[in-house]
Amino acid sequence: MRNILYVFGFVWMAMGCGGGLSPSDQNLAHLYQDGGLGIQPVLQVVHHKVDSSLIRVQLDRNQLLYIREPEQDTFRAEVRLSYSFFANYQTLQLLDSGSTTLLDRKLSTETGFIQSSLAFLRPEGLKEAFLRINIKDVQRNFDLSFDYPIRNQDLQDQQYFELREIGGRLLFEPWVTPEHSYRINYLLKEDVKLFVRYYNRDFPIAIPPYAENKSDPFIFKEDSLFSISSQDTLQFKHLGIYHFQLDTSSTSGFSVFNFGNSFPYVSDIDQLAPPMRYLTTRKEHEEMSAALSKDSLKLLADRFWIRNAGSEERAQTVFQEFYSRVENSNERFTSYIEGWKTDRGIIYIIYGPPSQVFRSDEGESWVYGDRNSDLNYAFNFYKINNPFSANDYALARYAYYRYGWGQAVGAWRNGRSYGVKDIKREQDARDAQNRQQRQSPAFWY
Repeated sequence: MRNILYVFGFVWMAMGCGGGLSPSDQNLAHLYQDGGLGIQPVLQVVHHKVDSSLIRVQLDRNQLLYIREPEQDTFRAEVRLSYSFFANYQTLQLLDSGSTTLLDRKLSTETGFIQSSLAFLRPEGLKEAFLRINIKDVQRNFDLSFDYPIRNQDLQDQQYFELREIGGRLLFEPWVTPEHSYRINYLLKEDVKLFVRYYNRDFPIAIPPYAENKSDPFIFKEDSLFSISSQDTLQFKHLGIYHFQLDTSSTSGFSVFNFGNSFPYVSDIDQLAPPMRYLTTRKEHEEMSAALSKDSLKLLADRFWIRNAGSEERAQTVFQEFYSRVENSNERFTSYIEGWKTDRGIIYIIYGPPSQVFRSDEGESWVYGDRNSDLNYAFNFYKINNPFSANDYALARYAYYRYGWGQAVGAWRNGRSYGVKDIKREQDARDAQNRQQRQSPAFWY
């Protein structure tokens, strides 16, 4: 786990119940797995001209297969990026298609990221257009596809903007830190006046999947409003949401988020207690929240993990897994709030990476273990139309998730990280029990 602060040292249910989702057939679970063989690209689509757009992709070299070149000290990877551009989801009218091949050469010890882009034509007047993007690691013969919605009507949609660090580095993720300087580019015009709505809000964390969600609606009135030029150098000194707009009469625009210097990683004692709310009792949580210093918070956290795990060594292992999941949630599920606070974040942290993930234009479906088991663990997340983020999903909550939640939290509190293997074990036991009951002789009396 990267940059994590070590505190130890002593000083379910049927998927169809949610309804509505029409997931694709491709299982994308590897995108949420750690150390898997699949590639995990980061995609970005921007409209850099009135009639054309760019597909941008960023790939981690560690996830590609490199083959040593004959009589050379270099290794080569080959990635094929292709797309099909459709007018809408109903008729699947093909408007354009294309592909490009990316060759990357490196020495055996080199790491980092590689980026590529591919342009496509974008006719005016489209309302429901979408891209089907395919990325293939040619050497490994592994590929995957994504459906990416194209928003073409609103000229201040986030797809008309990009975020760069001063120096030119393109950022694929919308979070910033106070210590760096940035520029927000509006791609249709080099120099334009932008209005900035700033929000400093303390958003609540996700609640358990069986509980009814009674969150208050978001109030769009900003905490402050100011204007800048798109040529200005920006520093984001205050935590919160910065929403950039050409026109403040609507809610659409481009947002960046300041969650602190270390985000998405956990690197400070102050960051330990909030995610632990998913495991703690009300009393335990109140004690940690009332801690007057980092030392006292560290002591309370140490006591929690060691008391439940039974030993310092076992506690350290469980601690590492828990905060690794917190960091992964931040990287994958962050929207207008940190990823660990989201509905997908809470499920990922407590249950671990799902066995199956299916996506559609409406949302995601997650399945744990055997979806045909009598004890079924499946979750539907519905995509939310959010002016700040296209990565906002809400869980369809049901009271029958209570049993599975209790099993999972109980495992964590007994010093054992919970995941698919535990779920599969429970499913096998339940299915065997039910088979035995069905095979027992029935008596008329």
